[in-house]
Amino acid sequence: MFLVRSLLFLILSTSFAMSQQLTVKSGEHDKFSRLVVYTQSPGAWTFGRVERGYELRLSQREKTFNISDAFSLIPRTRIKSLEDLGDGRLLIDTDCSCHAATFVASGGQIVIDIISGLPSSESDAFEAFLDVPDAKQIEEARTVMVDSAHGQSTSIARLGLPLLPTAEKPQLILDEAASENSFRDEAQRISDDSAEHGATQNEVELVDSAFAEPNSRDRVRETEIALIEQIGRAAAQGLIDANLSDLEAEVDRVTHPTQEVEAPSPVVAPEFEPIENLDANAHVAVQTSIDRETALQKSETLSTQEGRACLPDEYYAIEAWGGEVQAGADLAKHKSGFLGEFDQPDAEVVTALVRQLVYLTFGAEAKALINRYGNLIDGSDSLTQMSEIMDDLTAVEGHRYSPQMGCDGNTALWAALAQSEFRPGQEINTKAIIVSFSKLPLHLRRHLGPSLAKKFLDAGDMQTAVSLRNILGRVEGDHGPEFQYLEAQIDLEQGETQLAETRLTDIVNDDTSLSPTAALEIVNARLSHNQVVPQRILELVSTFAFEQQGSRLGIDLEIAQIQALANNGDFATAIAEFRSDVADHKYNENEVASLRHAIFSELVDQGTNSDFLRYTVGAEFDYNALGEELRKPIAERLIDLGFARDARVLLDVAGTVPDTEQRLDFAKIALLERKPDVALGYLAGLVTEDAERLRAQAHDMSGDYSLSSEIYSRLGDKPAQYEAAWRGGEWSQLLGGEEGNVPAISQLILATERNAAPSQDGVFMINSGLLTKSEETRNILSGLLKEFPNP
Repeated sequence: MFLVRSLLFLILSTSFAMSQQLTVKSGEHDKFSRLVVYTQSPGAWTFGRVERGYELRLSQREKTFNISDAFSLIPRTRIKSLEDLGDGRLLIDTDCSCHAATFVASGGQIVIDIISGLPSSESDAFEAFLDVPDAKQIEEARTVMVDSAHGQSTSIARLGLPLLPTAEKPQLILDEAASENSFRDEAQRISDDSAEHGATQNEVELVDSAFAEPNSRDRVRETEIALIEQIGRAAAQGLIDANLSDLEAEVDRVTHPTQEVEAPSPVVAPEFEPIENLDANAHVAVQTSIDRETALQKSETLSTQEGRACLPDEYYAIEAWGGEVQAGADLAKHKSGFLGEFDQPDAEVVTALVRQLVYLTFGAEAKALINRYGNLIDGSDSLTQMSEIMDDLTAVEGHRYSPQMGCDGNTALWAALAQSEFRPGQEINTKAIIVSFSKLPLHLRRHLGPSLAKKFLDAGDMQTAVSLRNILGRVEGDHGPEFQYLEAQIDLEQGETQLAETRLTDIVNDDTSLSPTAALEIVNARLSHNQVVPQRILELVSTFAFEQQGSRLGIDLEIAQIQALANNGDFATAIAEFRSDVADHKYNENEVASLRHAIFSELVDQGTNSDFLRYTVGAEFDYNALGEELRKPIAERLIDLGFARDARVLLDVAGTVPDTEQRLDFAKIALLERKPDVALGYLAGLVTEDAERLRAQAHDMSGDYSLSSEIYSRLGDKPAQYEAAWRGGEWSQLLGGEEGNVPAISQLILATERNAAPSQDGVFMINSGLLTKSEETRNILSGLLKEFPNP
């Protein structure tokens, strides 16, 4: 009884499985529309042409098809309609010049592709027209028996036979009597067991009918015929390769009987034919420089001069990844075919979609797909690099690709684009970069060209930068503010400052995203030439700095604004802005030191005495914050203004031995402090002209006018020499001076000293001489007072 129930359950469950619906899903591709019949065990089936299109016929005729969602993902361009004809038949109504191809997926699903165009040799098998099934065939196909060895439902119809043998090998019963007895004994045994377990009469009759005694020879013959027909159909459809060599040989033997072999005829040499006259210019070929470089790239090995391996050039063949940008390239096509069979992403379509996004400069979108489907994408690392370049004009790990700049073709170009800057000593194949850049589509040249040329410009390679600029400049049209900014930078490098400022001003006036950078460049260009920055540009820089606050560009704009204020002489505003920004911690230590140096350098060079003293003398001035290179000029100007103590504080650094320049400054400070002996100590051993002059001043201050006058005489400083001689009463040195009152008064003094001796002349003569000399003395003294009105 238990065995009967198990057998009945198996039969009923199998019948239920056969009667269930098979879901039909679809997917649209570029060149074909796909249908997937979801069945885990399709059994035997056929597919071919019918009057209205194509038809799928299953051996399990109880199956029906659920086509309710078949057209949710595909249009009705290739497949017009689907129709469940019953009896396991699915009609595919087509309305196109198409052909079909089918296969069984690994999960047992039947996949049907309706492909545009004429069929190929591989798909010819599916173009044969199917026979129209009659009522008798359908009825026979519905007759089912139970396989005692496997417990599976199989059809006795030709379409129900499997193409491949089962895992278990059935034992063949050669003796017909033994075969009949085995069937009879097995049926009797199950009937007896059923009776013992209380089976009903209907159950016993069902089992008896299932194991009814067959005609062995008829069954074997039918099986052989059906199997041969099925294998023949499979071979005709190209599903299996049949070894027909023996059959073909036999057919050839029968149809082509053996004939006597005739002796080969002698071979006659062809007559000589004169060679046609060759064109004298046949050896001449016209080739452009681009063609020559391209051919050279194909012949060279993919390695750098340093022996590093190069990435495949096809990884960067972006010029072949898209069409016209104005029409959206092929983005819609790739997105529509993103999901392949079984609603899974298709690897080729995903790769093509990522390349399409990179082609359209959609770096972030491409990188998002790479992060999710990287295992399906060929060359995902290179595509990640290109995606980052499209958004940031550099790659996060650009240093990894720097050796590739020595390669040929597109590899060198994209390796160079990945760098933030070029370093000295790097191997860069500039010829390959220029050739590959020239092959890029126009929108990519406009997007990538200015930043790439700027990198070469910053590296000092003006020739390559100009070549890249010229490749883009030869094309008509507006190339955008980035290209205009590049031209301005090249003009600045070539000394065309006025033309460069005109271009930059146009960018600022256009109010684009590049306007803040252009305004910054105007300020820096004027500062480098010590030119006043216009007030309008200063106001724009202040506005842009506020808009860009917190960013690197915003910080650079604020620094440029403070430098421009100092350059224009507005030290009050410049120092106030500087102190406010430092208090807000906007700058790092290097930026603070650099900006302080710029402000006080301008203050020393062009600031008025009042401005200079206001910001260098007093409690608010931090001497320790100044760098060594700024202490000396500030101290020297303080010395010139007589602020000896403040100058000494600037120069007196504990633990350091003063050098020659500092000894001279300390000597000046000592003279300001009326300490000539200290000054002479700092000047000991120094023989420079400045040291000699300071030494003369020290001697003059100490009262040694004679030595001071002698030093001035050696220096050739006549005015200083005469002044020292005048102070020291060295009248004889004053006689050699230029004509004027000083030599005259010196001569008068010397004459007075000579006349102090007793004279032998009479009183009248003496008095008369005194009157004459007094008149001369009065005239000399009057001229001297006019020459030196102030003491």
